[in-house]
Amino acid sequence: MAFALINARGTTSPEPAQRIDDAGRRIVSTRSFTSAASKAFAPLSCEDAQRAYLEEIELRLGRGFVAAGLVREMIEYQLMTGGKRVRALLPVWICVNMGGRAEAALDLGVGLELLHNATLIHDDLQDGDAYRRGRPAIWRRWGKAQAINAGDALFFEAFRCFARAPAGPRLLETMTAAMVRLAEGQSMEFQLQLAQDHPHALPPTLRTWEEVARRKTGMLFAACLRAGAAAAEQDEPTVQAAGDYGEALGLLFQLQDDYLDLIGDKGRHGRGSDLVEGKLSFPVLWAYEHGAAEAVAPLRALFALPREERTAARVSEAIAALQWSGALAATAAWLGAAAEAAQAHMFSAVIPGWIDRCLAPVAHAMPPAGASAPTDVGAAAWFAPRSGDQAIADVVP
Repeated sequence: MAFALINARGTTSPEPAQRIDDAGRRIVSTRSFTSAASKAFAPLSCEDAQRAYLEEIELRLGRGFVAAGLVREMIEYQLMTGGKRVRALLPVWICVNMGGRAEAALDLGVGLELLHNATLIHDDLQDGDAYRRGRPAIWRRWGKAQAINAGDALFFEAFRCFARAPAGPRLLETMTAAMVRLAEGQSMEFQLQLAQDHPHALPPTLRTWEEVARRKTGMLFAACLRAGAAAAEQDEPTVQAAGDYGEALGLLFQLQDDYLDLIGDKGRHGRGSDLVEGKLSFPVLWAYEHGAAEAVAPLRALFALPREERTAARVSEAIAALQWSGALAATAAWLGAAAEAAQAHMFSAVIPGWIDRCLAPVAHAMPPAGASAPTDVGAAAWFAPRSGDQAIADVVP
């Protein structure tokens, strides 16, 4: 598939190796894209985008806060826990590969990274996770009330970043709606854990999982892709189509995260942290819907226990039950189907190689290409063509 780095005026848009703002500060540390333009305008790879922009993203994440005192100390502590900066990089990478200038997207990416970290602070508090990437969580170090303050401050610091971006006003409704949907997803996740006779309980089904994942994870990915397309000055149908693809990527990412918790380590001191927290993840709900009663019994027994009684031995029994019931194999099959559909989508050319990077943490536990899959695999529908995809076809010939 051919692709051109073309701006809104139809001309190539190389960037200088360094640019200086009015205050004499370096804005972007990157190489020129003239060589890319001379070779059929090949899109930047993820590695190229990381080399070009991660340094500047980190610089912007570390400066310009209004917050002071303890609130600032907590924000800086949270950001120092690291992370891949996926949500910061995506808008910049997409913007450049759709013909825009990185500078138009950098503050959007930084703002989205701050939003993500704000939700992580609140998630750790609500879920009772004592560690984040091997370090004590904010609430564990400074207390629950202060964790709320730190998360709230990060939300508003993020919107200050959006206000500085050229496309910020255009995206304001998108960003605020995404945050509302994310809060809904967090609430629904807790509703999913309630006893079924509770008036606010949600049915423990894969359909409910998808609705939760679309809100809790999909909306922020959708915002990232919309931000990149808007920063590149694409028209509204293209921006919407980019957001649709981003929402589906969020489902893929959440499915990978659910699977990783059972076959790897998400940095929360061992496998099965979601089981300890009582989260009804995709593999658990698949087992509930499709597994034999005797296979699923240890899983149901685990969730019937108070959290403090969900021991490592009990968690190991539950993981074995997921294996025996076929839930782990089914989850891997869904991941494979979703990845294949995502790769086939025309927008994948804008973020080349990203799907493989997303699945890298679980690649060792994926079935070989072409392996038979359960007949109920429906992940491809997440990336089914929509009416707005023609707009992307016009951008990615």
